[in-house]
Amino acid sequence: MYKVEVTPVENREGLKGTGSLCFDESLKITGLKILEKKAGGLYVSMPAYKTKEKDEEGHPVYASICAPRSKKFAAELTENFLKTYEEALKKGEKAELIVEGAERKLNARVTPFEKQGSNILGLGTLNIGDDFKINNIRVSKGNKVEYVDMPSYKTTKNGEETYQAYAYGVTAEARKKIINTVKNAYKEELDRGAVAAKKSR
Repeated sequence: MYKVEVTPVENREGLKGTGSLCFDESLKITGLKILEKKAGGLYVSMPAYKTKEKDEEGHPVYASICAPRSKKFAAELTENFLKTYEEALKKGEKAELIVEGAERKLNARVTPFEKQGSNILGLGTLNIGDDFKINNIRVSKGNKVEYVDMPSYKTTKNGEETYQAYAYGVTAEARKKIINTVKNAYKEELDRGAVAAKKSR
């Protein structure tokens, strides 16, 4: 199952609402937006970041941080977010929609990463079943330990700059499951590389 939440936004040109998506009451994705198209109509914007690349017209190219894995689920999410937005407008406050379904299994893919002076060990993607993915997940080294960083953005809280994760486990059990899934994928890839290196000798 998953839950869609939308809060209407007033007096913000182009921005009509903000939203979040929570899978199986355990993994929440924030930073979704309901935006107005220049030609009219609304669309759902997923979290993304600006790359150094530019398109043919010189506009910056954006890469997704979180996104559906299929056109079918993308269409389903869009329909449910816009439906929830309409409900939020009627209420004048946040609205939510729960879509029942089987629990989605987590799996990850991590590419080991080595760069002098960097504490990043691997870059990866966390998949939520066949429907959704979270990119830009990092495995990093700290004080004799490895830790997992979810993609985040800079914000201001109580007058101080801080970082807020786009996606996170809402319970201690969910956070542990996410961390273990990513770390195991990283270690499996390291082992696969070690085996390949031995065979090539």
